[in-house]
Amino acid sequence: QNAHIRKTSSSTVDVDGTTIPTDITGHVADGWYYIRNVHNNQYLSVNEGNAVFSSMTAGDDSALRFYISTENKSVTIKPYDGYTDEDAKYLMIAEEDGKYKLKVSESMAEDSINAYYKFLLREPNIGDFNIISAAYGGEAYLMLDGNTPIFGLTGTDNDQLWRLEPVDEPV
Repeated sequence: QNAHIRKTSSSTVDVDGTTIPTDITGHVADGWYYIRNVHNNQYLSVNEGNAVFSSMTAGDDSALRFYISTENKSVTIKPYDGYTDEDAKYLMIAEEDGKYKLKVSESMAEDSINAYYKFLLREPNIGDFNIISAAYGGEAYLMLDGNTPIFGLTGTDNDQLWRLEPVDEPV
């Protein structure tokens, strides 16, 4: 799926002839993606301001599409229904009911973005990524709590792995 990426060792990846560490996000191209959890094989979606899982297949619903934008070592992720060039909605980490959940922000200007809206991507296996909040020093991984996406410090390997499936820009 990520043909422009070639893993060269456990700690580096070759991107168009340049070898970089796998904990750097820059090798993920800006663009539209479906985000699928390896453990439950369901797609991340947005419903009423919350990140949820959908059993729909990719392509069935625009709510399954996310725009990933790389910025140095971090990325921002915008849901399909909140993507504009000026003010946009972003995925963010927020505490709710004693858990750190993946939520959708209100529309905001890009200069208001802070660590709660930024994520790190690590690729421990070819094509499988960890999505890590930049707000907690790289220690909070997006994972499953039952069938809900939350951020946590521990989890099984598979419930912390995500596939980024590139899609064409929506019309």
